[in-house]
Amino acid sequence: MSASPHQTTSDAVIARKIITTFETFSEAYDKYVDEMDHLICSTEYDGQLHGKSKFLIRGLDDVAIFMQRAKDVVKWSVWPFTKS
Repeated sequence: MSASPHQTTSDAVIARKIITTFETFSEAYDKYVDEMDHLICSTEYDGQLHGKSKFLIRGLDDVAIFMQRAKDVVKWSVWPFTKS
């Protein structure tokens, strides 16, 4: 049993929305990391602020791993649906 043309079109629309949303999220995350890097460097001589700003970057390694895996899922699992 194959998918109906309507379902195939619907899947392609949803896949494109997922890709667009992920790209927006990815760009925002990249901007956040750049801005955090700048903040950490600029607060180096303000011990209290520097200590507090470090909290904002804890766990970014986990997010970076998530982002890489999510990019792979989007590329290999979601993108093929757009070819409908």
